[in-house]
Amino acid sequence: MCLSCDRDICPQNCPEINRKEIYVCAECLEGIVEGEIYAEIDFSCYHKACLEAKPLEDLLELFGCELHKAGLYI
Repeated sequence: MCLSCDRDICPQNCPEINRKEIYVCAECLEGIVEGEIYAEIDFSCYHKACLEAKPLEDLLELFGCELHKAGLYI
């Protein structure tokens, strides 16, 4: 979280916006800047906040997992 604007992802008017962009988030396509927490999944980078906002099913898919529905087989 930014100490200047108290947000996970700084808006354009935040004084911290001039920090050096290191990566680009594969979810929101905005820069991941120095000091931000991010995750690298299959060679793609994501803001922590972007991952936290995703539904569980989408996260499981991102990690290569599949959901199955159990059924009765007679």
